[in-house]
Amino acid sequence: DGMLSEWKAEMKELCFDKHGHKVLAWLLKPGDKHFFAPYELESLSLPAPTSLKEPEKRQQELLKAIRPSIQAVLLADPVKAMSSDSARELFIAYLDSEWDSQLVAALIAGCVKAADEEEMGALNTGVFVAGMLTLLRRESKSVDTDLALPFWQKVLSPRLEKAVTTRCSFIMSALLKRKGKVAEETLKTLKSKKRTVEQAVKAAKSSGAQVQGAQKLLDSLDGK
Repeated sequence: DGMLSEWKAEMKELCFDKHGHKVLAWLLKPGDKHFFAPYELESLSLPAPTSLKEPEKRQQELLKAIRPSIQAVLLADPVKAMSSDSARELFIAYLDSEWDSQLVAALIAGCVKAADEEEMGALNTGVFVAGMLTLLRRESKSVDTDLALPFWQKVLSPRLEKAVTTRCSFIMSALLKRKGKVAEETLKTLKSKKRTVEQAVKAAKSSGAQVQGAQKLLDSLDGK
């Protein structure tokens, strides 16, 4: 219908918009307290008076029609989306509604490029790190195989000394809290390179950098 055509035409703007992304997130995860404040839940829960169909059925139909357009925007630049307050929420809601290995693979590829920039580029922003920490709290095997392990192997481990002195140290701590291979591999590498990591942190600290995350990470290794 007309409304869907308008949404599709302006999908990128909606995904990155402070209010627009909320409408899309509601279609993906209706009523989820992770994405909506109590006052939003109250106002958004009101059924549309013009709709004759049951709200849930209508929501499913809209989602089926709109999901590919949301995916296309997120796929175009996943790192940019994860570094934006609004699009990051949508990115997480999208994956929470249905895991998408293709999108996560594109995110990893984008992260590899960003990591080669100065100070890990967009990966060193608070918004991006908060989004990664949210995803790494999800208890799912797909999170391990598609996101956590490739992020460690392709993004962090090859640039360990560089990454540890940035906000990425908080992501490393989160990886250590995962179970199985992710935590084992992260711990093994960090312990084997502990001396060089300590030197990198010391050098960063002496140059005035904020290294609380790295220091906390190093402290946690002492008890392991």
